[in-house]
Amino acid sequence: MYTNYSNISLPLAVWLAADDGYDMVFDPKKISATTLLKPIRSVVLERRLIAKAVEGISDIADLVPARVGQAVHTAAEVSWLYHRDVAFRNLQIPQKVIDRIRINPDNENEPDIIPIYIELRSERAFGDFIVSGKFDFVSEARVRDIKTTKTYNWIHGGNDEKYAIQGSIYRVLNPEIIRDDHMEVMFLFTDWSPLKALADKEYPQQRCKSRILPLMPIAKTEAYIMERLDAIKAAETLSESELPRCTPEELWQSPAKWAFYKDSTKTTRATKLYDNPGDAIARNAAQGNTGLVVERIAEPKFCYYCPARAACTQAAEFENQGLLK
Repeated sequence: MYTNYSNISLPLAVWLAADDGYDMVFDPKKISATTLLKPIRSVVLERRLIAKAVEGISDIADLVPARVGQAVHTAAEVSWLYHRDVAFRNLQIPQKVIDRIRINPDNENEPDIIPIYIELRSERAFGDFIVSGKFDFVSEARVRDIKTTKTYNWIHGGNDEKYAIQGSIYRVLNPEIIRDDHMEVMFLFTDWSPLKALADKEYPQQRCKSRILPLMPIAKTEAYIMERLDAIKAAETLSESELPRCTPEELWQSPAKWAFYKDSTKTTRATKLYDNPGDAIARNAAQGNTGLVVERIAEPKFCYYCPARAACTQAAEFENQGLLK
């Protein structure tokens, strides 16, 4: 059950509120690969809400980014499973190549085949927990993940490390089919602009781009998994107020800016933005301290994706500060 405070029209509301088809049933001892990458506070609070069967904790407007990403993954999977012959013909792939492709084969050592693995879930025990993961694609022994994201993510690469850790966990869970030391992240940009691509060579030049990232060594990945599981286990007995606060990095917060207003009575638009308070204060002092300096704290973007937001006092603080809509 979700709220619909934005009064989203029924055709879209049904899509947003429908079951997303997630195939991992909650188990207090089971943790997904993607969950391991989340802030400890978010993980623990979300697991508590699920364990108590708390529903209706989100408004459907908050589900839009996740549902768009899920829709892309589902469409890609359906295309490969049910419509690949049409796609192969449209792409003019030779028939002799098509005949060799096998989707999720039981035995990839079958002579002269091209094995393609799609959306397979696998699990492995780590101490008291079971880690579960479901990759998007594996071909040529390399794991490949689809990300629907904004162009900022490509330009600044802020999530590259997290993506590489996720791919590394998939390799640990599927060592028999993921043998490559690199992964491919396939970006589909939701805010891509052809005009910006023409004006800025650092901007992604196509709507869809791929980036190859190195995976962590297997031993290092296993150590990372155990470290995260130990941290989650230690936090499970803490009260909400005692849980570690999410860091700016975990919240996807950009560094704060300091806005200088030449006229302190006109604050609609800053005269200039500075990366540190000293420069802004110096600028104001140079004109006799007749202006105004205001710190602009960046939006904690992760909160929009966090299922535990309604139960989190840190998120409530952000809302009270006007940092969250």
